[in-house]
Amino acid sequence: MKGAASDGGKTRVLDLKRKGPRGVEEIAATNDLKSAWMVEEFYPGRGAGATDPPEDTEYPNPLWTYEALTEQQLHQVIQKMKPWKGTRLGTFPNCVYKFGASLLVPRLQKIFRALDVYQHEPPDWQRTETIVARKPGKPDYSLVNAHRPIILSHGHARLRNAGKTLQVATNAEFFGMLPSNHYGGRPGRTGVDMVQGKVATLLLRDVKGAFASAMLSRVVHNMRMAGVPREHTDWMMRRFTGRAAL
Repeated sequence: MKGAASDGGKTRVLDLKRKGPRGVEEIAATNDLKSAWMVEEFYPGRGAGATDPPEDTEYPNPLWTYEALTEQQLHQVIQKMKPWKGTRLGTFPNCVYKFGASLLVPRLQKIFRALDVYQHEPPDWQRTETIVARKPGKPDYSLVNAHRPIILSHGHARLRNAGKTLQVATNAEFFGMLPSNHYGGRPGRTGVDMVQGKVATLLLRDVKGAFASAMLSRVVHNMRMAGVPREHTDWMMRRFTGRAAL
């Protein structure tokens, strides 16, 4: 596994090593085997006993009425974008949205609304590109866990996903869906606030493979039980169905 030459040198993934089932050291020297090991490391399988929720579950009424993304919400998301953060090759980088928002937002808002009406997810938006990067400061880069994946997605899809996330997060705060002592992933709250306020009883960080191995049907079930409108969870299912990594 090598990178393209740039300044006269090439980046290369070293031969990888790990302990086998019987404690014998295994070595991955080929690209295929290195890739297989990294897939196992980055995307672990489901835990034992994971089951889909019952099909006849009766869900409560949603806490709010679903609405399409507005131009104001798209502008709000674009303002928070890091301008030089990359997207998938061949798609708009963040700086295009940052500096061209006045031209792009009115058009993209209509496209996003039409996708909701027709319940369609463009196949190209479901493709992501995975880059393997070294974690800084690791002593041994022949170990698989000394690397991490960087996922690059389609620029339009990333903007739409951020807008949908903003809608759910805003309503979750408004309707008090989260407990008062929940800090992670909430606007205006950080881990520092927990420590300074002396309200932390348990801090969990860097749960390995938590998102990659999440059971989508259970995530959707929990969201519906909490009162999230079905239109949001149906979009999530469309977004992840048929997703492919390049």
